[in-house]
Amino acid sequence: MGRGARPFGQGCPSIWVGVTFEEHMAEELYIPDCIEQRGSGKPFVKGPIPLDWVKSACQAGAAELAWYLRYKEGLTKSKTIHIRPGEMKVFGLSEKVRRRQVKALEVAGLVKIISRPGQSHRLVILDSPSGGGL
Repeated sequence: MGRGARPFGQGCPSIWVGVTFEEHMAEELYIPDCIEQRGSGKPFVKGPIPLDWVKSACQAGAAELAWYLRYKEGLTKSKTIHIRPGEMKVFGLSEKVRRRQVKALEVAGLVKIISRPGQSHRLVILDSPSGGGL
């Protein structure tokens, strides 16, 4: 395919020369399992999620836990998330990894830890990175 008109008819450089709108729409699009469209009955991560927050979590080495926290925030509509070890295993986070990532998010200023003796941690998602990060 060369350059030409887009399937919607607007004239501008494109790779859609010779492709009908139906052919274009028939292409499969990749949508990650956790970001499905509403009404599909599949889980999704609810936004908006601040990009600076995500970047800081990735730089801290705690992306997995960060995405889990944002997923749970969307479900519970609360910034305080109860960290349940059994649930974390389902998401592929072992106890060792979970503890390391919780500490990394706290050091980066992305969460505040609420600890109670004999109970699992609760994390409060902070709106902006205040520790390390960007």
